Amino acid sequence: MKTHLVKTLAVFAALATAAPTVMLAQNAIAAPFNADNLTDFGAPDSTAGGGTRGCFAPSNTETNAGKSLTLLTPHNLKLANNEEVMPLTVQSHPEFFWYVPEETKAQSVEFILSDEKDNPIYQAELAVPATAGIMSVSLPQEEEYALKEGMRYHWVVSLVCDRGSALASAGNIFVDGYIQRLDANSELAQQVAQSPDADDYAKAGIWQEALASFAHQRRDRPQDVAIAQDWQEFLESVNLGQFADVEFVSSHPLNPMTSESLPQ
Repeated sequence: MKTHLVKTLAVFAALATAAPTVMLAQNAIAAPFNADNLTDFGAPDSTAGGGTRGCFAPSNTETNAGKSLTLLTPHNLKLANNEEVMPLTVQSHPEFFWYVPEETKAQSVEFILSDEKDNPIYQAELAVPATAGIMSVSLPQEEEYALKEGMRYHWVVSLVCDRGSALASAGNIFVDGYIQRLDANSELAQQVAQSPDADDYAKAGIWQEALASFAHQRRDRPQDVAIAQDWQEFLESVNLGQFADVEFVSSHPLNPMTSESLPQ
């Protein structure tokens, strides 16, 4: 990766706040990140939730100590007016990533995706992994789960303390974020369509595909020093560097639920 990668990645959060028809400035890629110069596009605030006493037990291992349930998304970057950055995707069925801590009491992990009117699109309950690590889920490929161009979506990951109670209840530990699918004809989407690799996605400010591309490389080639460095630099550019050494963990669905089975 080129030596200017850190500056390149640092500015993509600025681009990610733009509307689907945003026009790129000629020097945007090389400029350092400066939130004071960004325009407010009204991205909703993300929320971190608490949980019932005794449900959550933080990891005692040195590698994962102090880490909590966290979405791998740049929602922790804010504009000067305290508005959140809006992560972008060009895919209709993107993959979502989050970190789950070593958990002794949670009975499952819940993923929910809703549209901008809070209508549920997809929901799945997953087994808690045996160890702390980065989990992911991809939307089913059926058209009914496809993200629509230009629309924003809300996603929530919860540690479910009691599977006998309603999912997404106030007693669960949860984190949430937002994502917007770009119009395929937008300049950003056209830019990455010509050469869709991890660097190009990052330079264009397409968070979800940049993350997935780097994550797949890191997961599939864990001993590759160059890939490890790229992964570290990428995460550090959005203040997520503490997860660069975390392992990827797999899980299986306990009770996947489609939009047809969700309450409206």
